[in-house]
Amino acid sequence: MAWRTLHRNWGMMLIALVFVAGIRSGMFFDGDIYGIGAGFGMLLLLRMAAKRQDGIQGRGIPGAGMISSGLVNSDKGLRVVLGCICGMILMYVLHGVGQPLSLEGTMNEIILWGSYACFTAVAWRISRTGDGLRLMQIGWHLLGAVLCGSALLAVYGLLELPYGIYHTADADISASGARLGGLLQYPNTFGAVMAAFLLERLFALPPVLRTRTGTLRAAAALLPLLPYTAALLLTESRGAWLAAALACAAGFAKERRAFAPLLLAAAAPLASAALLYRQLA
Repeated sequence: MAWRTLHRNWGMMLIALVFVAGIRSGMFFDGDIYGIGAGFGMLLLLRMAAKRQDGIQGRGIPGAGMISSGLVNSDKGLRVVLGCICGMILMYVLHGVGQPLSLEGTMNEIILWGSYACFTAVAWRISRTGDGLRLMQIGWHLLGAVLCGSALLAVYGLLELPYGIYHTADADISASGARLGGLLQYPNTFGAVMAAFLLERLFALPPVLRTRTGTLRAAAALLPLLPYTAALLLTESRGAWLAAALACAAGFAKERRAFAPLLLAAAAPLASAALLYRQLA
């Protein structure tokens, strides 16, 4: 029971970290990197030190370790992810030992990528339990609702969101003269995030369609497609559009049997989002 409580606490901490990052423009500014990233890393190190001390004294809680050598060695996917992140950190360290143009900027990147490693390892560990996985799913959907909902409310003028909409007279940058950046305040980043949420919901539909669930559950699964698509279109991020299209093509190639029902089910909300984009653009 103790390890479940521990995983729940760490899951809540991860959700809080992601929400703070979303509200603080995706941790774009150096102060946020130092405060949030370094703070989370220190908490993780303290937790690991406490676990080690408990283990020495024979009071360890089974399953309480967030990161352990056994977990890393037994999980190939985690080794690959952490290896890539540690590789990025090593490159910045080697660059910092030389003559970097900005030592402060290099240190910021080391802290940032270190925070990525800590977050990835903890999220991976928590998601290996049923309760932790459900908690992470709740956090994911809440974050998507906050980011997308606040951005669309700002478009309609119902929520004042400073720098949430980027205005420009350059037609090469924006065809409509405005691009949606939301809480992240950067249209390209916001477009990539909305594309990720859209693709997750899109490819979560096949199991719902195959099990022939009730109308309400099917409608709940389809409902997020409209706002996510509208937000993605309003960013006018061509890179995010292209990445989403390529990911869709790869997903449809893998889910060939679900292609037709998925296309029919998603056609209405996606078409509605396109019409909404034309009205708001």
